[in-house]
Amino acid sequence: MAPDSAKSVPSLTSNATKAATMVFDQNTSSLYAWQGGCSFTGLSMVTDRDSEPYGTAIFTDGITTMNMVKSLAGEIGWGDSRFDSWLVCSSGGEYQLRYWDSMSLLGIDPFRCAKVGLFAVNL
Repeated sequence: MAPDSAKSVPSLTSNATKAATMVFDQNTSSLYAWQGGCSFTGLSMVTDRDSEPYGTAIFTDGITTMNMVKSLAGEIGWGDSRFDSWLVCSSGGEYQLRYWDSMSLLGIDPFRCAKVGLFAVNL
């Protein structure tokens, strides 16, 4: 995930040198990108209308408390009833991190999105 700027949807890249270093902070239940030094960009979740199957995850200035949770297996999720799973969706030629909004009761378009897992890895 590469944070282009605050209030941007995370885009995904296969280039490891361009990828962000993401940090899961259990004390604040946050997931954020380290920008170097003491600069961080938080990952926030946006609740959409119930008729939309895909929710938006955006980078925001600073660290936010979004009730992120980590399973015993290390999988990171959002501790909200709207969250079903993480998605990677194609949009305008780039791949973006989104989430499947369980309130919509709509399925995932397999030509546009794929379910993925985010796992905490100690480096």
